[in-house]
Amino acid sequence: MRPRLLDLWHADENGDYDDSGYRYRGHIHTDAAGRYRFRTILPGLYPGRTRHYHFKVQAPQSPLLTTQLYFPGEPRNAIRLVFYFTRGF
Repeated sequence: MRPRLLDLWHADENGDYDDSGYRYRGHIHTDAAGRYRFRTILPGLYPGRTRHYHFKVQAPQSPLLTTQLYFPGEPRNAIRLVFYFTRGF
């Protein structure tokens, strides 16, 4: 497996994103087996969304994947607003 570049960002403890700097944003490379590790905070809640991390993942000469990781057991995981907004229902 080729190493991948991971871009990661998330909200702060109050549910706010840092739109003017790089707080709670960064990138890391996986090892040759595709593993990675990062240490950060549990993002705060903001209206209409469950807690989540944003990821962009890309291997050399491969398409970019943009996705989100959610936390197990979060009550707001059952809300399907991401699907709603991206599909325009």
